[in-house]
Amino acid sequence: MLLGYQPTESLVISCLHGDRAALGLTLRFDLDTLEPVGEAADEVAARATVAGADTVLLAVYSEQAVVGGKLPYVDLIGELFEHPDLWVSDALLVQHDRWWSYLCAGDGCCPPEGVAIEGPRTAELTTLEASLVLSGSSVLADRASLVSSLATESSAATPTQRRRVTRARSRVAAMTVEHRRVELARLVDRLTARLQDPRGVVTDAESASLAALCEDIGARDDLLLQAASAQRRAQVLALLRVVLRRIPPPHDAPICTVLAWFAYATGDGTLANIALDRALGSDPYYSLAQLIESGLDRQLPPSVIEEVVNGAAQDIAARDAAG
Repeated sequence: MLLGYQPTESLVISCLHGDRAALGLTLRFDLDTLEPVGEAADEVAARATVAGADTVLLAVYSEQAVVGGKLPYVDLIGELFEHPDLWVSDALLVQHDRWWSYLCAGDGCCPPEGVAIEGPRTAELTTLEASLVLSGSSVLADRASLVSSLATESSAATPTQRRRVTRARSRVAAMTVEHRRVELARLVDRLTARLQDPRGVVTDAESASLAALCEDIGARDDLLLQAASAQRRAQVLALLRVVLRRIPPPHDAPICTVLAWFAYATGDGTLANIALDRALGSDPYYSLAQLIESGLDRQLPPSVIEEVVNGAAQDIAARDAAG
């Protein structure tokens, strides 16, 4: 669910932090790559450690049958539970509209046919679903659907919209540096406020202006600072997902990268990677996209972005106070 799409034949690991089990990075592994189970457990533990997880919640998404009460991949889950570098809070098998807990171990806490998703569930599963709803996300059928949700709409890949983007870039190029920063801040404030109403829309011209303003590094970096607030992250991310659909390549690298930054800050590595793929497809040398991709590859936790953002905000506040 936190991947933004329904995984298949996958092990999904949600990294949890602190006494309140705050959600961090969510990692996904193809089940058919997790052999032998001992080495697989070491790999999972290493990645969870890099992500700074205090505990992890495991979810196996597989259509392999439950036979005689024995859940598939029980050997793998057993290795993960026993690994000295992992503290597993729960492990679930999820199939369509049912789930089982590996912690039951045949003691009858889960019925043989599993527990209906709409029925009682563990506190951890409820927490994951609540987090998804509160973030305003929706679960798509698969990763391809998530990729499609960020693709340029056919109505935006037209000569008319391309001319709109070109005019917006020319208009922004004629602005002063300070004007660009102010203009982007005002535009984002106006559009995020508008989208609080489900009937709110962003025009093609406004989308073109936002994308063009994000080409200015100073204005773009001011926008990145807004990732410090969880509520603001959700608002800006929702806006960027709308705007990105209206911007045709090759002028989409900056806006794609900004979206990746906000997605990464929320812990949505899948969405960030998809946005980066699009950004680097348009501009393979876009440095911020390369930097974020490196962070994802090294599994730096989203808290790193918060630290960077908070540090930059403090530096800016100190600079403004001094001068």
